[in-house]
Parts: sequence; structure tokens; C-alpha cells
Amino acid sequence: MLQARGRLVLLPVGLEAGGEEATHPLAHRLAPALKRLAVRTTLEWALSGPRLRLGGADLPREAIERRPLPQATRHWPAPGALPAKLAGRTESATSLTRLFQCQLKWSLHDLARLRPARGRAIPDTHQLLGTLAHALSKELFEAGPPPEPEVAATRASELLESLIEQRAVPLLQPAHAVDLMDARLRLPRAMGSLARLLRENALEVVATELYDQAQPAEGPPLQGAIDLLAHDPAGDRVVVDLKWTRSRTYRRDELREGRAVQLAVYGVMTSPDRPRGGYFLLRDGEFLTPRGKGLAGTQVPVPYDLRETWQHVVTTWRTWTTLAERGELHATGVDDEEQAPLEGLPLVLEPRCDWCDFATICRLRGSA
Repeated sequence: MLQARGRLVLLPVGLEAGGEEATHPLAHRLAPALKRLAVRTTLEWALSGPRLRLGGADLPREAIERRPLPQATRHWPAPGALPAKLAGRTESATSLTRLFQCQLKWSLHDLARLRPARGRAIPDTHQLLGTLAHALSKELFEAGPPPEPEVAATRASELLESLIEQRAVPLLQPAHAVDLMDARLRLPRAMGSLARLLRENALEVVATELYDQAQPAEGPPLQGAIDLLAHDPAGDRVVVDLKWTRSRTYRRDELREGRAVQLAVYGVMTSPDRPRGGYFLLRDGEFLTPRGKGLAGTQVPVPYDLRETWQHVVTTWRTWTTLAERGELHATGVDDEEQAPLEGLPLVLEPRCDWCDFATICRLRGSA
């Protein structure tokens, strides 16, 4: 303090501190001087007065023009650099799903590559259980004939504890005791059911967690990781997509309404002429597959097969990317009375604005 020249600024710990720790170390020395020399300003005056004196400096205040807050907007102009990012772009089942839900979200996430700052966040329980299920399937289902159901379930129980410590250690916290019990009960049972499903369909495993790339005759280049790929005695390939979900209704409706984008994409990547497959619901041990494709399981009536679904994927993808090349972006979750939503698309997915990280940009939600 003795070395200060001109001005000395002293700061307390903060408004949230309480007790002695909130008191400045020199408070007892400063108190007599502050009673006579301190300049005190009320918060109300500091926020509304024409001038504020702080630390010996005058801070003038000026009124600004009041403007209305931005409103939710459906149509957005695309920046000039966007078409260059579309050239030769490779899509995945996930990115195509985003595109069909909301073109603006796809543009920000996949083209502009904006990401929420959650890279170091601990996954929630649902994600942890899904991670465990995929790790178990990779350990148990090697290339070749599947194991006996009882062997798969027993082996899963043996592997589960070490995998929990490696991949899902938050489940060991007391608060997740119910989820941990659920994992120990359902995951070995699910692996047994998966082995039984493969045997009932006379399927042999080609690979699990298979990363693949493909360039279909039509549509964009594709890439993705296939949970489990198998083949039947005739050599035809079958995609088994593993899902840990609390409700079977959503995946069943996807098939029934012809919206199974993920199955169609993976099916075309592995078998362009005759894509086949289904969703294996790990929690229930149930295999949902389109009716009439020769696969045992819960056969769901579908309006068209996976090959036709892929044709709808291509048509819808081409429509949205053509609009983006012309500089048009659509936030499909925003209602606009003046401009109607795009019509005539063969594949329309419901926008999930409640889960979107960009809802404050299109103004569907506020700034916070």
C-alpha cells in the first residue's frame, strides 16, 4: 500500500460471502477514515442517475432507443460460404435425421460445426446404460455363429462389473442404485435375447460396431457405425440396430409410418439392392422388423420397405440441400402465418425444439 502511486483500489471478497471472511483485511484501519471521507452511492441511483462517479472517475449515462426483442423467425438467409461446404459432403444417419427435423439446426450443427460446450459433461443414466449394452455386444458377438443364449447371458453377467468400472462408473453412486440394479438385471437378459434372435433367424455375425462408408448410386456419400451386421444362409446382409429405450412406441411408429431413416441408411450402405434389418430393443429384448422380410421377431406393418424409405430419404435430402444452395434456410419448428412450411416432402420428421441447442438463435426460446 505504501508503494501505491496516485490511486489505491481495495476490493472485498464478494457479496455472497458471509461472516468475517467477507470483511476486508484492512477494514478496522479504514473504518475511521471511511466515516468521514467515503463517497457512498445507492444502487438505485447508480442504475438510473445521469452520472456515476466510481473510483474517482466520472461515468456519464445516456438513454438509448428502446427496440423490440427479436421474434421467432422461420426463414433465414444463408451466408455466402455455405454452398462451398455442401460440395462433396458426406452424410450420416444422424445428420440426415437432423436435416429432416430442422434444416437450420442441420446447417448450424453439421455445416457451420457449432457445438454446445458439453464435451466434458458426464453422460446421463440412459446414455450410460446404452454404452454398456454396446460394449457387451462387442465383447460377446464376434464374427461367426452367435453363442447359445444361456452362454451369452452368463458371460454378460461376468463382464458387466468390470465394464461398469471402465465405462459407467457414475452408476456406482448411491443415487443410481436403482439404475445399477436395472443394468445388472436387464443387460445380461438382453444379450441372451439377442443371441436367441440371431439363432432363430439363422444369422451369423459379420461384425459389431462396424464403421463403414458407402457411395450409393443416388444420394450423398454415407458414413456411420453399424451396431451389429449379420448375414443369413443365402449371404444376404441384415442390420441389427441396438436401442436402449424406455418406450417401444417411438421405434414401432418409425417403422409403421415409414420414417426409419437410420435403418434405411445402414441397410443401403451394406446391401444397396435389398436392405433388411430392424431395431433390437435392449430393455425389452424385442426385435422390431418390417413385416414380410423373412425375419423372425415383432413384424411391424409398413407402408413401404427400407429400399423405398431410402428413395424418400434421397428426395428429401435433395430438396433441402437445393434450398440451402440457393441461400434459403428454414427453422421448421417455428410457426409463421405469413409463409407456409415447405410442402410435398416425402419424409417429414418432427422437430425436437425442446432438445435443440439453437432454439435461442431462431428465437423459439428466449435469450436464456
